[in-house]
Amino acid sequence: MIICISTWVEPGKSLGLGNVPAVPVVEVVSWQLTSRDPSAVDALQEVLEGAALAVDRDERLASEIASGTSLADAFQLQAFLAKRDEDSSADFNTHLKEIDRAI
Repeated sequence: MIICISTWVEPGKSLGLGNVPAVPVVEVVSWQLTSRDPSAVDALQEVLEGAALAVDRDERLASEIASGTSLADAFQLQAFLAKRDEDSSADFNTHLKEIDRAI
């Protein structure tokens, strides 16, 4: 399997992939993925898409907190506690996933 990633970056932030050390970047302008095994490219694409969703979720949460929303409100803690009162096996991580707040 061969996976080739090329991108143009500017200094400023950090970008790392797997065990590859982070390097300074500001923006990833383009990705070029190639492989003899198309499923490897698909798998990497899924990872990148998942990372983009996580960044978006984290940025939305940071924005809410910056505007004054408490973590308890953002994580709907009272709703979870009510659920936990009804079902002692209720799991907070599952609750966060259900409300798109997985951490």
